[in-house]
Amino acid sequence: MTKSENFLELYKTLENVAVNYYNVTEEEDRVIYNYLEKDERFEYTKVRYCRKMRNILSHNYNFDNSFIVEPSQDMIKFLEDTIRRIEKSNNIENFWIPKDKMISASLADKVLPKMKEMHKKKITHIPVMENGMVKGVFSENTIFRFFTDNENDGIIEINENLEISAFKKYLSFNNEYGEAFEFINKDAKLVKIMDILKSNYKNNKRVEMFFVTHNGKESEKLLGLITPWDVFREW
Repeated sequence: MTKSENFLELYKTLENVAVNYYNVTEEEDRVIYNYLEKDERFEYTKVRYCRKMRNILSHNYNFDNSFIVEPSQDMIKFLEDTIRRIEKSNNIENFWIPKDKMISASLADKVLPKMKEMHKKKITHIPVMENGMVKGVFSENTIFRFFTDNENDGIIEINENLEISAFKKYLSFNNEYGEAFEFINKDAKLVKIMDILKSNYKNNKRVEMFFVTHNGKESEKLLGLITPWDVFREW
């Protein structure tokens, strides 16, 4: 296979994976490059240049049917890398933290051991689970809010017997600290998650965790979670 033939084959593959990734309708197939050029992960000048090269190779032959120009190896590598990147991010299961590997808590867990575990692993938020579902989030702010609300009750001690249930009032997904927690379905695309991050940021909120369930509903059992760090690393 020549470089030109390889290039055309890769470009067609890129179109196919991009159509699926961006949920492009059949009528929009021919302008798929518009989506690629607007995706900030990819250099739009390279995407545009590859499109022009594709048009030249597809429609311009000399008299003996050989190609007039030949794409560079860098262009071929760019297409390969772009395809690989889209295919990887097309399935968030590639980078979410599965339920059996994440750190979580139950209402019956002791606070001190859980806090020590969070500190050791440098984790600020953990989901509070009940019957396989997320019922709230325990975090540094949970402790802060608890002590602030009870500052007039005298000395409050976090002893070895104190359970997470003591903070139940402060485990809500909504709070005044600008934190947000989103539920997403297992088939969500990375680009959709990035849009949610941006939308919350515009509303002065920061998403601390994405909880992955089958249909993205709070009433469903948790499959895994994604942090903004996971998103930015993949993006």
